[in-house]
This record gives sequence, C-alpha cells and structure tokens, in this order.
Amino acid sequence: MVLAVVVGGWYWRASAHKDPIYRTAAIERGDLVSTISATGTLEPEEVIDVGAQVEGLIVSFGRDSNGNQIDYRSPVEPDMVLARIDDTTYKADVDTASAELEQAKTAIFCQNYGQAAAVDFFGAQYGLPKAISGHQNYFLWGPRNYTGEIVIIVGESAEDVRDDFASVEVAATQYTPYALWYENQPILLCRGLKHNLQTIWPLVKNWR
Repeated sequence: MVLAVVVGGWYWRASAHKDPIYRTAAIERGDLVSTISATGTLEPEEVIDVGAQVEGLIVSFGRDSNGNQIDYRSPVEPDMVLARIDDTTYKADVDTASAELEQAKTAIFCQNYGQAAAVDFFGAQYGLPKAISGHQNYFLWGPRNYTGEIVIIVGESAEDVRDDFASVEVAATQYTPYALWYENQPILLCRGLKHNLQTIWPLVKNWR
C-alpha cells in the first residue's frame, strides 16, 4: 500500500513539471502602436478668440493646416489667413482721401491776371482754390504753398510748357469768340514740375 502511494506521488510530480513549449518568430522592425477607444466630444487644448480692428462683410475663409476651410476647432498656424473682409468701403475711403490730397497739391496757374481773377471770382462755388499767376499784382501774392507737383495751366499751349514738366495732357478745351486769339488755349493738366515752384517763382514775373 505504501509503495503504491509513493509511486503515485512520483508520477504526479513528474507529470506536473513538463518542459515548457516555446513559440518562435522571425525578427521584424516595426512600430509599437497603442490604441485607445473612447467616446465623447473632442476638445482643443487651447481656444483662441480671433478679432479684427476693422469691420466688414467676410467674403471668404482661409484654409487650415489640413487644407480645410477655417471653422471652429480648426488647427491654425502663425501668419495664416483666416478670413478676408470685403474692402470695397475702405478702398473707396482711400480713393477719396487720395483725391482730396491730390486736390490740395494742385495749383491753378493762369497766364494773365484776367484769367486768374475769373477763377477766383467764379471758382469758389465749385470748390476751386485761389489761382496763382506771374502777371501784374498776382506775382506779388506768390505761389502760396504749391511746389509744382500738380499744376492746372490756363492760357498756355502744351508745346510751351512740355519741357518744364514730367507729363502734360490736355484736360479740356475752350473757345471764346470775343477773346484774343492767344487766350483760346486748352486747359492743361501738368505733373512733376522739374523745378521747385517756390524757387523759380521770380522767373515767372510778367509785369507789363
């Protein structure tokens, strides 16, 4: 009986300690991927409120880092165009301001005091500035603050002044049957006087 128990115990221990079985595989290079499954709302790490110093209608949105139209939760980068605002109103304001600045720089130079006096008398209702002229007493009043950047010339032909300016164009024509022949000259719009009007003013003196 004792022998049977000893033999049975030895058999049980021998069968309980079997050699381990190993599984082998070829070595390969790859990435370790850890996947997490979850449900819920994806929230950004940081939310940036974007504002503008100008107001206007947004005409288009830019593209985010993924090439998609900018929207809430879009990933953005520095210097990225987020939206474009209709600049029609602002362009009109710039054009108006530019025109007013150009008008302020424009002198009306008349060949004689009669033309200059006519501009002064009738031009106020049209918002024209005081005329300048080298003729008679008008010479004494000088060129005011004009430098010659833009000059409207009355009473001279284009050929007579073309060499003095960077550009000369006929802005309008006039004809008065009761005027002397040399007074029926076109109205010239001249830009870029090649000399400063303040400096050369003594040369325009026409005292007779």
